[in-house]
Amino acid sequence: MSFIFFLMLCFLLPIGTSLRFLTPWSIVDGQILDVTTFFIYVTDLLVVLVLVFWLIDILVKFWRYQDWDDWQIGVWPGVALVLFWILALLASYSIFWSYNGSMAFYHVLRLWAIFFLLAYILLAIGASGEKWQSIGKFVVGSVLIQSVWGIVQYWRQADLGLWWLGESHLGKDVLGVAKVDVAGEKIVRAYGSLGHANVYSFLMLLGLILILGGIIYFGRDTQQRARTNEYMWGIILGIISIGCLVGYSRSVWVAGVVVMIGFVVEYYGRGTLQRARTDAIIDIKFWIVFLLIMVTGIISNWSVVWTRLISGESLGGDVSFNVRVFLSQAADWIIDKVYYVGVGIGNFVMVLPLYSSDLSWWMYQPVHNVFKLIWAELGVIGFGLYVLLILTVGLSIIFSQVKNYPKYFWLSVFLAVVWLHFFDHYLWDVWAGQLIFVFLLGMILSLSQNSKVKSQI
Repeated sequence: MSFIFFLMLCFLLPIGTSLRFLTPWSIVDGQILDVTTFFIYVTDLLVVLVLVFWLIDILVKFWRYQDWDDWQIGVWPGVALVLFWILALLASYSIFWSYNGSMAFYHVLRLWAIFFLLAYILLAIGASGEKWQSIGKFVVGSVLIQSVWGIVQYWRQADLGLWWLGESHLGKDVLGVAKVDVAGEKIVRAYGSLGHANVYSFLMLLGLILILGGIIYFGRDTQQRARTNEYMWGIILGIISIGCLVGYSRSVWVAGVVVMIGFVVEYYGRGTLQRARTDAIIDIKFWIVFLLIMVTGIISNWSVVWTRLISGESLGGDVSFNVRVFLSQAADWIIDKVYYVGVGIGNFVMVLPLYSSDLSWWMYQPVHNVFKLIWAELGVIGFGLYVLLILTVGLSIIFSQVKNYPKYFWLSVFLAVVWLHFFDHYLWDVWAGQLIFVFLLGMILSLSQNSKVKSQI
């Protein structure tokens, strides 16, 4: 049952259906701030169900067999799990000194949920090829739906009215909606059912990784190669990539390019699959379809893409860029004041008024750098633990002993994720972003294990 609920979680991961609980700090200048409001999402309930039924499964196995020897975990995934556990303990302790204890408690609960979810992925799923294939199908199906959803939003420049699935009200004149300014015209970025275009783009990156990873691993299976439709792979990847394009997250664009380079090097350069070139699961048909879709999307949106890439409105003159500079300076100030302990998990936004009293409602945001954010909230010890955790994930790839392990591909995924740490905060403190991040961590760590598996990928 736990795995069934996990598959449901994978499919419903982007759905933002939730109950919202306003706090005394939720409303600023007449606007409701999500970062200071408490939410219970449908995915929260699914995470609880996954963990509860996993616990029941463990207890039943122990009652029947008096052991749980089926837990198999490699050294590096084990180290990563221990580091995450210590980080969660530190975050829990930060409640006692945090600027706002209620906000810290809310974020601590979420961090522990993510920790146990990672433990479930590493211990209950592990390197099981059969399970990862099922998971990949559910996630890619969900990402494909979200990509089409976001593309339609972008085309209409408005939401689809699916508020009951968590979709935000979108529009050029709606405050708080991420937009691109093109020659004075506001262009709404795609969201899907997620809370922000950047998180939506992160989800599209996850879909890209799973598609390319699937191509690499399926290439080892003769039956999979025989059943593969190259046009289908190209169309799916093209649609997801267009979804990523209209999300207009520049950092995710770069991350996607890094992953694509890693895939090309792995698939065509290293020969890890130990196959003749004629046995390739994809070839020219795949690339023609994919590139045709991508080029069409870029050309038809060239003015927005160009503005987002290099124009003055998109960089130095952009309001969001200047706000990020302000938030980075605020983080430096906080770190200097509370270098060792931080202000408590989830409290960065709460202390911004102490840094500057002249704040508009839209300036109440976490610093867009995960490393700085963790240092500001949990001090230098929390920062050090998190850096060690990330390094452990990288080392699990470098020192993997798994036969035919696509090391270059997973290194590109790792570098892409680290890159995103420097330009946003959703991997640490936005629920959907946390779920996507822990899914990636679990996948990287699990598939790098050198352990016995029930089914080879």
